[in-house]
Amino acid sequence: WMEVTDMDMEQQNLCEKELKHYLGQYNGKYLNELDKFQGKIPTIETICETLYYDTEKIAAAYGMEQIQMEVGDSPVALFVMGKKLLLGGTGQIVSDELFEEYRQQLDQ
Repeated sequence: WMEVTDMDMEQQNLCEKELKHYLGQYNGKYLNELDKFQGKIPTIETICETLYYDTEKIAAAYGMEQIQMEVGDSPVALFVMGKKLLLGGTGQIVSDELFEEYRQQLDQ
């Protein structure tokens, strides 16, 4: 999930093209054979963290903010990381105020 902060359609298309190119490097590859995953076990957590930080940099270069990434290896095994809590169905974003309220409840 990404949020557009200041982008025209041309920038959006360029960002999408760069993201597809970045993700394309993983097609048909064994992750544990790639330099980026050397010394790591390619769990969904490790994969998500690696992809999240890499794609976050790409998005930022085009004026977008990455909000969340989900990586799973089955319908019941899903790892999610991000800057905002997305509750409910896919694509349902909660307000920053509700997120902060939820975070404070967790801290108690």
